[in-house]
Amino acid sequence: MTDAIIDYNARLFRGGIYGRHHSARFGWLREAVGRLGIQRASVIELGCFDARSVDYLPLQIERYVGLDAGWESGVRDGAAYGLDAARERFADDPRFHFVRSISPADIADLEGSFELGICLETLEHIDPALVDDYLAALAEKVTDCLLVTVPNEKGFALLAKTLGAKLLGVNRCSRYSPREFFDALCGRMDRVPRDEHKGFDYAQLGRQIGRHFRQVAIAGIRPKMLPSGWRPTIGIVASH
Repeated sequence: MTDAIIDYNARLFRGGIYGRHHSARFGWLREAVGRLGIQRASVIELGCFDARSVDYLPLQIERYVGLDAGWESGVRDGAAYGLDAARERFADDPRFHFVRSISPADIADLEGSFELGICLETLEHIDPALVDDYLAALAEKVTDCLLVTVPNEKGFALLAKTLGAKLLGVNRCSRYSPREFFDALCGRMDRVPRDEHKGFDYAQLGRQIGRHFRQVAIAGIRPKMLPSGWRPTIGIVASH
């Protein structure tokens, strides 16, 4: 394990605009659940990592199952991180269960159903060939609403992120050819090969979700310090 992996939370949720950008997804989660008016619910979360999202759910959790690939989990110097940290934190609470998972079948194998599904900044990292299978499995288990956040990797959002990363000494363009970057700026995502965030199209994901859920609403998420037109992150609310 590298320090970069171990310090995942420190990297993503540090102060400044970068940290606020990544923290905005949790503020959106809290507001979205509040608008749904759910008071009590069983919850399934795909890509739970250390279950940080639990702290932002304004409801009584009756049952929670968190699934994560566990690639950024473990123990070092006596401190757990990632999925292992979640298991340690909730070890004495029988409502919480955590599964190391790399297959949609792990969702299908779970007993019972869940009123609320959560998937934050995860689907863009899943093999595109498997995304539809994951959505189908979630649709079978989630009886009410699925809340999803993903990055906006096209148009002005891509340009703003690229310039911001450059200021931080990170070259986000290294995976793009000049033509691919231009196509992504123009929103022609079908011309950009997928590689994690590269080529990810939230609009296409919205259409995929729409094949499994009856209603799908898509909105931008931004730190309050950014202008209203900036949408570095996308929030999706799907329901049956």
